[in-house]
Amino acid sequence: MTFQSKNYLVTVDYYSNYWEVDYLEDTLALTVIRKLRAQFARHGIPDVCFTDNGPQFDCGEFRKFSRLWEFKHDTSSPLYSQSNGKVEQAVQTVKRLMKKSKFDKKDPYLGFLDFRNTPTEGFDNNPAEKLMNRKTRTLLPTKESLLRPKVVAPNKVQIELTKQKQKQQFYYNQGTKDLPTLKNGDTVRIQPSKFNKEWKKGTIKQQVNIRSYEVDVGARTIRRNRRQLKHTLEDDNNEPAEIERDNSDFEHGEINNQDHCENAPETENAKETPIITRSGRVVKPPARFKDFVCE
Repeated sequence: MTFQSKNYLVTVDYYSNYWEVDYLEDTLALTVIRKLRAQFARHGIPDVCFTDNGPQFDCGEFRKFSRLWEFKHDTSSPLYSQSNGKVEQAVQTVKRLMKKSKFDKKDPYLGFLDFRNTPTEGFDNNPAEKLMNRKTRTLLPTKESLLRPKVVAPNKVQIELTKQKQKQQFYYNQGTKDLPTLKNGDTVRIQPSKFNKEWKKGTIKQQVNIRSYEVDVGARTIRRNRRQLKHTLEDDNNEPAEIERDNSDFEHGEINNQDHCENAPETENAKETPIITRSGRVVKPPARFKDFVCE
């Protein structure tokens, strides 16, 4: 995350929605690994660490770190932040709190503390309670008995998480549809990024995840989400492949009608040759003159 030309590392727990923010002196892999080691030593080593495809995560140092600390490292689809929505939501929350703290000239960590002690929508407990089984003390006057440890039932939290995901899925699926699965060897066009407007041609190499594919673009292999790939019927010469059609609909139609075939040359000759300007624009007469012969 970048805020006011400074880089930060945001780490969020999927179960409790408890996140941590670390300032990064630089974005090197060793710097990120050093911050994550401190987080894992404080909260424990996760089973799965899900990140984006930044160069600090897609490198030999981070693969070695995941192997030594014995956790699985998964990555989201490049150029598709929606596949890493949990972290993206946390990043937006952190930025919003930091902007408000800067505007009020207050310590942003006090805002982080208040957020961690506030229950989120659809949950009875706040992130600190779900992670630590207790509320943490804030500047807000709190009764001492409320700060005592209290075990939060994990089954209850899991039910609340399931209900939240089902609600999100219900509203999201109202305007979406399932895209057909691509097969190895299928020819696709890759959605361009904001720096490039060309729909590059590629070939499906293999399916990495349920909605993620590796695409061979000739010189290299890239990974893209299914929504970024358009299946196309093209051959190797970039020529559109002929689509097989059923000619039964034309056997008794006007296309094979003898009179129509005899009059076809006359119709073609009757068409006027389009006038093209020097810039290549086709000159079209106004619609009000369509019933007149203009010379």
